[in-house]
Amino acid sequence: DPSKAPKAGLPTLEDNVKRGGWMCGPPELIIERIMEIQDKYPGIEEMRVGFGPTPISVMIEQLNWFGKEVMPVFKSQGSANDN
Repeated sequence: DPSKAPKAGLPTLEDNVKRGGWMCGPPELIIERIMEIQDKYPGIEEMRVGFGPTPISVMIEQLNWFGKEVMPVFKSQGSANDN
């Protein structure tokens, strides 16, 4: 029953962001969070970028800024498979 969901104590988006399940924010914050993940999991080479129910125009806009602002910071690190 969707009317009961708000009172059911289910995790919110904010809860998931606090736990690290979602990354939200400006490029600097995303870069910082990815660096924390790299420190926690040395040798990580890939991450999945995904969206919840988001309009395609918003996804494209966000992927563009991710590609321009975030990925270049990590591109120079390369991967063992790039050789």
